[in-house]
Amino acid sequence: MTILSIAPAAGFGQLRFGASYEDVRAHLGEASQIIEPAGEPGRQIHVFNDLQLAAGFDASGQLDTFEVWNPQATLYGCPIIGLGLEEAALLLREKFSFPIEAQIHDDDDVEQLCIRDLGFGVWFEDQIVTSVSWSDATSAEDQSIAGAAPS
Repeated sequence: MTILSIAPAAGFGQLRFGASYEDVRAHLGEASQIIEPAGEPGRQIHVFNDLQLAAGFDASGQLDTFEVWNPQATLYGCPIIGLGLEEAALLLREKFSFPIEAQIHDDDDVEQLCIRDLGFGVWFEDQIVTSVSWSDATSAEDQSIAGAAPS
């Protein structure tokens, strides 16, 4: 199983959005940490430090978001963590037909490239990809776990 394959709007590797805690545990093992975000009753983020990824669950216990900061993660077979801004933007333009938006930080650096239609975001630090987050595009709420990756 290729567990480090990013599947926008679908899941990660063989895991699909809508999976239960038990399904995720069977594929990834025990979480290193479980975070219950303030103001989001029932929501949990399971952090897997050894795999360098996090999985978010809605209040009903269904998988609805991922964030990965593992350099071995791939997007359609292409490594993405560690790419520069221009390389990442080119990869996104090649792989997606949806509009790509740039979120600019106060210091005029790009902080994120996002594809809102897919709930997909590529996060940068010093113009280098540090993590990728994505969610179930069919979800009524835009859940985010961005920030689960250590800085």
